[in-house]
Amino acid sequence: MSVFTVFINLSSLLIFYLIYINKNFFIRKLNLIDSPNNKKIHKFKTPLIGGILIFLSLIYLIFINLLLDDKSFPINLVYILFPIFIIGILDDILNLSPTIKLLLLSAIIILFLYFNDFFLLKELYFDDFKKIYLLNTFFSFFITTLCLLLLINAFNMSDGINGLAHSISILWLIILTILFDLSIIYYFIILIILLSFVLNYNGKYFLGNSGSLSLSLFIGLIAIYSYNTNNIYKNFASVEKIILIFLIPGLDMLRLFILRIASKKSPFVGDLSHFHHLLISNLPLRYAIFYYLLLILWPFIFLEFYKIKYSFIFAIQAILFFFLVSYFKNKKNIK
Repeated sequence: MSVFTVFINLSSLLIFYLIYINKNFFIRKLNLIDSPNNKKIHKFKTPLIGGILIFLSLIYLIFINLLLDDKSFPINLVYILFPIFIIGILDDILNLSPTIKLLLLSAIIILFLYFNDFFLLKELYFDDFKKIYLLNTFFSFFITTLCLLLLINAFNMSDGINGLAHSISILWLIILTILFDLSIIYYFIILIILLSFVLNYNGKYFLGNSGSLSLSLFIGLIAIYSYNTNNIYKNFASVEKIILIFLIPGLDMLRLFILRIASKKSPFVGDLSHFHHLLISNLPLRYAIFYYLLLILWPFIFLEFYKIKYSFIFAIQAILFFFLVSYFKNKKNIK
């Protein structure tokens, strides 16, 4: 990559900062304010501007690479990011019902996959079994859509303490970039999110649903795109590896859904029982984020030195997660 190309891509950080210093324009025009209540831990009205900052900078970066004719990045992601971002903005303003939001997200994802079938999961390679399972058209659409919806919801549920969603998305992108040897544009995307994290260190704003929806869907589609690309060249990226990246937020989502349904509550109604809420109740913010990220990261470090079955890693990760949930829950109750 030439110096000129690097400079042009770095200009996305300048775009981010220019939008940041004019963020009050969007806050006033759209009334993007999150008010505290008994289901949230913040105590003051907070702008929901993080999604706009990251999304507009990301779109600028994608547009620049389109002009540079960079074929290493799936430019057609723009076609789905825009409507998903709009749904997020509407949700931030109007507080859409979970049913309406789910139907809208499902329709947009299915429509996008229909016209961009390279993002479909058509074959699943499991490293533990050394087998490839081919999916017919129906199951390809069903499994891909379901995986993306679960990821969106799991990420949205992890966005509950300052900086955690930023940190998780940065870590996910770093892991994907290293595992699949992605192009340099992904490092600039990581820098955009990192800049947002730094400027928001003191909790000046939240990502909002516009940020959590578009960012999680972007990462999910990049994971599928990278998986498909690797398997075309017979590098055999495994399903287990992808699942392992997103496992911790997924386990927390599953735990909360089971608890809420057992209590005869809607699984989509928010509360303060999330894993990150248990961490922040017992630890300073920086340690809570550190331990959450470490729980996601340690399997990949371990697998660099030891070759063992993913099923064993999944079992250890699940046991460790539920042990920590129980430990911090009991510690919180003692307090």
